[in-house]
Amino acid sequence: MLRTKVDQSQPGLELLKQVYQALANYLQLAIGSGQYESYDFDLEDFCKRFALKSSTVFPALKKLEEEGLIQLSDSFYRPSKVHFSIDKKQLYEFQVGNAKYDPFIKTLLRLYGGELFSAFLPVSESQIAQVMQWKEKEVKDALLKLSKLQLLNYEPASESPQLTLVLPRQDADHLPVDKVKMEERRKLSFDKMEAMAKYVEQDHQCRMQWIQAYFDEVTDATCGICDVCIEKKKKENLAALQDYESQILYLLKQKPMTVEELEESVDPDERELFLEVIREMVDRSLIGYDEFWVLKKLKP
Repeated sequence: MLRTKVDQSQPGLELLKQVYQALANYLQLAIGSGQYESYDFDLEDFCKRFALKSSTVFPALKKLEEEGLIQLSDSFYRPSKVHFSIDKKQLYEFQVGNAKYDPFIKTLLRLYGGELFSAFLPVSESQIAQVMQWKEKEVKDALLKLSKLQLLNYEPASESPQLTLVLPRQDADHLPVDKVKMEERRKLSFDKMEAMAKYVEQDHQCRMQWIQAYFDEVTDATCGICDVCIEKKKKENLAALQDYESQILYLLKQKPMTVEELEESVDPDERELFLEVIREMVDRSLIGYDEFWVLKKLKP
């Protein structure tokens, strides 16, 4: 997944040629024409017409912009956004009581998923209109209506996305791009991705040491608090783990206590190790938090 995202963010030359040629066909431009001309550009319609994915096309357009061939308007980078301001249960109750909005809401959820409940997501009114077989204005009106009813937050784009040709339309097979620089950027992105993957996957070196070594800083000191350090401490201090667990169970048998109260009572030599024991005991359902984040013993 990470490699795919990096690959999409740094499109290669062949993909640029493909997207540029499709762009010329879409705008019906002859070689040498179109310089400084601006065109309304519907990304979803473009992708549908040429059987391309927007997740592939958009980075390619940005790369063509970086190379000085085209310019994208601000609305390309600030599309309309939607976020449901109520939870799923409340939304379902609204759908039951307002049947005329039910197909529209279901279309939003089918196109953009449950993330609409947790964050603002970019949406395309034209794409929604195609699915609903509505006019784009009808989609905008419906989103504004649901916004006024406080079901969702809708931030419409200020204008339709536009694409401007900075250079006259080029021959796609001979695009004037800096191939060496493009390859260097692509390699740098993949190198960073590989480093990130190694950081996550490695489990033998203190993460602070690993980061410092990445920046050519060598140290024998460990942080003592990362997952690798904690795991090492657990292996080296099995007796201490068992002792902490026994003390925690004994104290919570007497009365519920906060983490701070437990720590004060036990006075552990290794605070991070002590907190890790509490986390593991919660995971094992030996102890648990109440609604006030006070710990209590769960099993006899």
